[in-house]
Amino acid sequence: MEHWIGIDVSSATLDFALLDGKGTHLESVQIENDRKAVMKLMGQWSKRHGVEVGKSLICLEATGHYTLMMLNLIVGQQWHAWLAHPNDIQQSMGIKRVKNDKVDALRIAQYARTFHEKARLFTAQNLKLDRLKHLITRRNHLVRSRARHRTHITDLNRYMDRQLRTEFDRIDKRRIPSSRTNS
Repeated sequence: MEHWIGIDVSSATLDFALLDGKGTHLESVQIENDRKAVMKLMGQWSKRHGVEVGKSLICLEATGHYTLMMLNLIVGQQWHAWLAHPNDIQQSMGIKRVKNDKVDALRIAQYARTFHEKARLFTAQNLKLDRLKHLITRRNHLVRSRARHRTHITDLNRYMDRQLRTEFDRIDKRRIPSSRTNS
């Protein structure tokens, strides 16, 4: 690889660190966690430092849903992307007291350069599986939510007079038709 890029991802910002093939720190930048900002930065680095698709490895920590936009963008543009486990990165550094996003991005880039042999590149297939996992998680959340709602309504109905309970049941069946189906 000619370049190693470490990205520290948060909800609002992305911290990038760029190393050349020898491990020299070329640049660190903080940008908005936004597709246009990433594309602009990669274009600038391409002109300034010769960063190219296929000759660079981008490494991110697996930090949950905040990394999803970045992974979609990186994989969609055919970059080599490595989603590394945060514990692996932390253990590779030993005990470090300084903690900020800029330093983290640099350490992620250094980790990628040092341990690139064990990199498992993220692919479009991984994104499809990830999307499926999100759909299943969302469905499970909705099923649990519906069950809690049913339990709550049942508990409330025990203490209502019959006429009021009949009216509420009629309203519930009209407003929440899926509550009558099994999951």
